[in-house]
This record gives sequence, structure tokens and C-alpha cells, in this order.
Amino acid sequence: MISRTWPCWFPRLSGRLRSTRPRRASCEISVAGTGGRQSNIFVDGFEDYDFVVGGVGYDVSPEGIQEFHVVTNNFSAEQARSVGAVVNMIERTGTNDIHGDAFYFFRNQAIHCARLLSEGKEPYRRQQQGGTLGGPLKRDKIFAFGAFEDHRETDTGIVNTRGAYPELEGNVPLPFRRDLVTARMDVLTTDKNRIFYRFNLDNFNAAENVGGIRAKSNGRNQSNECSGTRGERHLHLWGRQN
Repeated sequence: MISRTWPCWFPRLSGRLRSTRPRRASCEISVAGTGGRQSNIFVDGFEDYDFVVGGVGYDVSPEGIQEFHVVTNNFSAEQARSVGAVVNMIERTGTNDIHGDAFYFFRNQAIHCARLLSEGKEPYRRQQQGGTLGGPLKRDKIFAFGAFEDHRETDTGIVNTRGAYPELEGNVPLPFRRDLVTARMDVLTTDKNRIFYRFNLDNFNAAENVGGIRAKSNGRNQSNECSGTRGERHLHLWGRQN
């Protein structure tokens, strides 16, 4: 699986959704033929939705997701404003044990095939690395968890004007970088009450729109930074938490 953005991979796990508009930056989710604007996403009870273009407002590293739930019909009142699907995600939190992991993914042109307009394999390099760490700040009372993911990629735009402008033809490097940060702290005030604070960062920068008859001068650099903090107090009426 190439993309680690969750709207691109989790439809394969749910079995009821599909991803649309795949890009290096993000995807949208689709159910029953609807587009990305017709579905809503909640993270820890808060909306994570881009009302302008559809899809998620900010992405979350898969390493920071504890569980998710998909609803495709019979929405309750708290899951309004959706005619497609409602996705509820819960982010991971720390426990009384210190735990963590790390990962690294690398890919280059050696396992690529040559493109249609290329005489051979163009340069390509993709690296994804990151890790998680969680544990107690105060045993049985305060817990923390953090996840970081760094995605670096250098693709190639092949400019071919069929000889009309030979000075503009050739391979143009297209660098891309994306960083995802997820951090959460939970405080158990009583057996039935919990306060949590969450921070998310989604930052990417990409060169694009180069290739085919689009020369380097026609390219653009797309960048975006989304960050947010959330805090909420939970009351568990039955004193039971899974």
C-alpha cells in the first residue's frame, strides 16, 4: 500500500467505502456513489472536515489511530449533516506502560516501470519514517501519547511538446514533503471523569502541475499547514471505559 493517509487506506478495511481523488496530499471517501463533500468525519468527537473542497480538514497518522467506526445509514442526531457516511475515529492515548514503535519505508525507481513518454526510468525516491511513544506522566492519573510521521518524495515531471519547444522538454524534479504530528494527554480526575487535550499538525509542501505539455514555468508549489488543539471533559455515567 503506497499512501498512508487514512482516507486512502481505511476504506479497504471497512469494506463499505471507497476512496476518490487520490493524491499525494489527500484523498476523499465515497459511499453509495456520493462524493467527498457528502460524508462527515469526527475525531475524538470533533468534526475534521474541509467544507471548501470536501474531505478531511487535517490528516492523522495511522500510527495515532486507536479505532474507527463507519456509519452509512440511520444517522443519529449527533451525526447530522451527512448523506454519505459518518466516520468516527478515536486517537490513541497513553497507558500505565511505556510503549512505542518506529517504522521506515523506502522506494526508488528500481521497482518502477518506464512511463509512456519516457525513454527509460526517470529518477524517483520516496521515504516515509516515523514513530510513536506513549506512557504515564503520573501512574493511574495522567497519560500521554505522541505520533510523528515524515514523508519525503522526489518524483519527476516529463515535459514533451513533441518537438514544438525542444528547449522546454526534459525531466523536471518534483519534490514533496509532508509531516504529521499527533499528541494527546489524558487526565483521569475521577473514576467517571476524564479530561483530555489533543494537538494535531498536518503540514505539506509539494511541487506539481508539470509534465506532458506543461513546462516547468507552468508548475506551481502547493503548501498547506493545518494545526489544531482540542480539549474536552468526558463523563462516564456507568463508570465503565474500554
